[in-house]
Amino acid sequence: MPAILLLFLFLFFPLNSAKAITPINPYTIKFQSFTPPPTKKPVFPTSLPSTNPNITEPPGEDNPNVFFSQVDPRWRNYPHPDPENNLGYCGCGETVAAMILSRFIDNSGKYTPPKMWDYYEQSYPGRCGTSLESHVATMQAYGLKASIHAYSNNQVLSNYLASDYTIFLHYKRPTTSYGHYVLIDSVNGNNIKVYNPAHLPGSLQPVPLETGAMLIDYITIKK
Repeated sequence: MPAILLLFLFLFFPLNSAKAITPINPYTIKFQSFTPPPTKKPVFPTSLPSTNPNITEPPGEDNPNVFFSQVDPRWRNYPHPDPENNLGYCGCGETVAAMILSRFIDNSGKYTPPKMWDYYEQSYPGRCGTSLESHVATMQAYGLKASIHAYSNNQVLSNYLASDYTIFLHYKRPTTSYGHYVLIDSVNGNNIKVYNPAHLPGSLQPVPLETGAMLIDYITIKK
C-alpha cells in the first residue's frame, strides 16, 4: 500500500483503541423509562405521621378490611429505584403496619406504606426490613397494646383471634432465606388466611398462607 495512502487513513480514521471508553454506571440507568408511566402521578409524604393521631386531629372512620400492597406502582420504588432498599423489596413490615393503623385509627389515607416507611426510617435508619421490637414500639406509640410471642401452634393463634386480637405474623418464606410479614385474617385448623402485602394491589384478599412457610413469631395487637 503506498505510503501516502497509509498517511491519509491514519489522519482521517484514527484507531478506536485510542479513544477512552467511559464505563456505564448501572445505578444511573433509567429502568422505569422502559415501562408505561402510571396513569396518576404518586404523591409521596413530606412529613412523618404524628405520634399522637387522636390528639392532633379527629380519627377518620376505621375499616377492618384495609389492604395495602408493598408493590403498588404508586410507591413500590419509594424512596428510590434501588431494589435493595425500597418499599417494593424491603417494605412488608411497614406495609402491614400501615394496614393495622388504618384499620384501628384512621382510614383517610393518613397511614400509607410510604408514610410508614418514613416513620420507620427516622426511628431505625438505614435498614432493609424491620424487627418485631420496632413494630411493637410503633404500635404502642399509637396507643395500641402489643406484645411478641414465639409461634407454638395454630390453636393459640385461633384463640387470640377469637379474643379480638389482631395478629402481625412473621415467618420464613419457603423459597428464600428471608423473613416476611403478613396480617392474619383467620385460622381454621391447619389453614391460615392472611393479607399478604407482597401481592399486587387489587388482588383478592385474604389469601392462604403460602405453602411451606416456616412460622417463627408474631405480635398480638389490641386497642
